[in-house]
Amino acid sequence: MLVEMTMQELIRNTEQIPTEKRHHIADQVQIVGGYHVQRIGESDLVFQAKTSTGHTAKIRAVVSETPSGGASVELSDGTPMQFAPIATRADDVQISCNCEDFYYRFAAVNSRYRVLFGEITKPYIPKGPRMSDREPASDQPAICKHVIKLTHLLQSQGIMR
Repeated sequence: MLVEMTMQELIRNTEQIPTEKRHHIADQVQIVGGYHVQRIGESDLVFQAKTSTGHTAKIRAVVSETPSGGASVELSDGTPMQFAPIATRADDVQISCNCEDFYYRFAAVNSRYRVLFGEITKPYIPKGPRMSDREPASDQPAICKHVIKLTHLLQSQGIMR
């Protein structure tokens, strides 16, 4: 198994964080240029989208190729691919974003649960008392509004259900 969390579990954990903004303002995030898909290994796909504020959200999922039907995408190299849609309730994913909210509040916890796609490049070491919005959000993996927006985009395209 690649990871240990489904997208539904990540979204549920995010909704339980004591702030209304993250989940509710995800629809205000603007993705520019759609999403790009890269294949890693035999069955891993990475969906990546850039936002109008310069942040990059990524979702990595294991997919099962299918000869016809299902979801279809064009990979970064131009190759078409068809696969069974990613099930938010069943398929495990890994996620990342380069925004400060994700880095300071979620990356370390997501890494411990093997949900972080990539590595934490440098640990956050506070120079003084931390601001409350920089405290880790919870002891459970969660996601930022940019990853939520990418999830919504993939669902609207039939890539994720």
